[in-house]
Amino acid sequence: MLATIGAACAAARAEDDFDELELSEGRPGLIAQFTTDNGETITRVADRVVLSDAYVPLDDRLAKGVSRVQYSGRLYADLPETFVISAYVRGRLVVRVDDDVVLDSDRTDVGWTHSAPLELDFGHHDLVVDYVPGAATPELVLAWSAPHFSTETIAPRWFSHVDGGEQAERLERGRQLVRVLRCGA
Repeated sequence: MLATIGAACAAARAEDDFDELELSEGRPGLIAQFTTDNGETITRVADRVVLSDAYVPLDDRLAKGVSRVQYSGRLYADLPETFVISAYVRGRLVVRVDDDVVLDSDRTDVGWTHSAPLELDFGHHDLVVDYVPGAATPELVLAWSAPHFSTETIAPRWFSHVDGGEQAERLERGRQLVRVLRCGA
């Protein structure tokens, strides 16, 4: 019985250590810097890399049009694994993981593009996504696949960022409160 309790305590400590490791690696989401057609820069926290009319609402401030967007932060791999990064995109797209260009595409029509297989170790990896829309309507969805799952949009839980985005987080929180509290109604 004491062995069972001891094992349970050790497992709980290990889980706490894992949680602390996760929390120490940053805050949820990626920092997204949008440049509008008139040159204004808008910074916010994005929960995923999706830029499309189908994914509404983007942000009322972006109604002026988007000429460029950069997402930056970290991508988490929960296993050492071979991944393929994919994008459903129209326009110019460069994806960097740990400073290596893994996807470089320039499409005039909307469609899928894929990276070569990419070995990622367990843990967080620096991620930068640079995108310039190829038309008036942006179209970008970042996805991935691995041997144990097919191509899927990268879910919010796999993205994080480290400090530096505090202002963007406050702005995003304010935007959410305005929407939830219906301050614009």
